[in-house]
Amino acid sequence: MDRLLTTRFLKPFDPVDRPVLERAWSELSGDLPADADPLKTHIGLVWSSEKLYFARGGQPPVFALVEDGGVPLGLMPMRALTEPKFGGRFVAIHEHPTRLSGASVVVRRGQMERVIQTVMRDARKHWKLSSGFSLEGLDPSSALYSAIVEAVGPFRLMTRVSKKQFFVDLCDYTTIDDYSHSKSRNYRKNLTRGQKRLTDDGAYEYHHEAPGVRNTFDQMATIDSHTWRAAEREGDLPATLLVFCDGLQTTMRDTAVSQIHALEFKGQPIAMMYTLQVGARLYAMKHTYEPDYASYQPVIVLMHHVIQTALDAGVDYVELLTGSTHAKTWADRQHELSQDVVYFASPLGYASLTAVRLLRAAKGLRDTIKQKRSKQVQA
Repeated sequence: MDRLLTTRFLKPFDPVDRPVLERAWSELSGDLPADADPLKTHIGLVWSSEKLYFARGGQPPVFALVEDGGVPLGLMPMRALTEPKFGGRFVAIHEHPTRLSGASVVVRRGQMERVIQTVMRDARKHWKLSSGFSLEGLDPSSALYSAIVEAVGPFRLMTRVSKKQFFVDLCDYTTIDDYSHSKSRNYRKNLTRGQKRLTDDGAYEYHHEAPGVRNTFDQMATIDSHTWRAAEREGDLPATLLVFCDGLQTTMRDTAVSQIHALEFKGQPIAMMYTLQVGARLYAMKHTYEPDYASYQPVIVLMHHVIQTALDAGVDYVELLTGSTHAKTWADRQHELSQDVVYFASPLGYASLTAVRLLRAAKGLRDTIKQKRSKQVQA
């Protein structure tokens, strides 16, 4: 173990930690592995921050920053979570699952093994009551995955499907009506109802434009703060939205096209969505709406127009990264992601694994008894 390296656990939305995190990424981005895309890596970095924020119920996520004498060597998004099915509390190493991002784990070239060993050592100290690591969305064939498994020294590896990624394949549709007719009856009913109410109660408009036009970032942040308060969440995620979008704008340059889509009712935006187009793929990064207008189905009506715009622009595929229940409604494709759980070779790790084995054995015995009784009744 390399004792010269140190790990700092930073909160990306903390006013003190955020500048440190940004500076570290700026230094690391100039020395990424040859197959890494700085654009995609940065998107993964900031996008994962926001998603982890939601996953923690308003509590800030943590980025592990590994340094060698003050020189940053790697960044890794992490969080603590309880997994009853696996018998305890685990430290989740969160990899950005979408194809848009090569990695939200950023490691300087040639330093993977040192960084992983250091962060594994220090994470176990930071989260003392953990039974192991949960590897979310990691590719088992990647160097990152191999380095983590080797550093942990696991005596047991368990896998399950834990999440689903949602998409819309626009190659299946010629017009927006084709897409709408492929959706459920309830979806079409809500769409029609929302459009009718908006039309009957006042004029509504849809427009899309580059971020920064008419202060669209500010408008989106304001609406998001209303949604945040209505959900009674703690924290201040909306205040970071401008930093998030500005980071994308700075990094993207001419590689991708970003837009903010808005649904305006009586001259005021009531729903907005931030999208990023890379080639023939459109990524729905984030959406928000005014809670007071929820009965108007503003998000469904807005997405209807976004799909129409995507079809007109020749987009083939829409990846739904909005992280909401709406994604299931909009999608016509889904991709399953696996989660690997690695137990520590420690008393707590052994206890958790033993508990899981006993519970599974008991469940198996119960199912066997049920089957025998069922056969006896049939006989």
